[in-house]
Amino acid sequence: MTVGKYSIVNPHDSQPLPESHKLTVRVTSSYGNSYHYLERVESGQFAFTAAEAGDYMACFWAVDHKPNATLTVDFDWKTGVTAKDWSKVAKKGSVDACNDEGDKDVEFKANNAVGVTG
Repeated sequence: MTVGKYSIVNPHDSQPLPESHKLTVRVTSSYGNSYHYLERVESGQFAFTAAEAGDYMACFWAVDHKPNATLTVDFDWKTGVTAKDWSKVAKKGSVDACNDEGDKDVEFKANNAVGVTG
């Protein structure tokens, strides 16, 4: 199980982000299969069960800016046990059995900011 969410950090909280500061986002497997795709968004989220072995990638890109602009993205990606919503399990009064297979760290660390220039 994999879940992720992302949002552009707005440097001017009192103003909305301009249309030119939107992202296109794609999450793919190492085989090129697309698991998530959105165009020109400020934020989004995805969830899927990995059907293929290997690495998965999240790519963010923005339109070219003249002059260049830097966008900061708050990005949170969780897999395996960390992707499970344990609050719902506790409410059910049961704990699911799990093993360590497929519960690997991803290259992204939770809540890292990712700089995107365009």
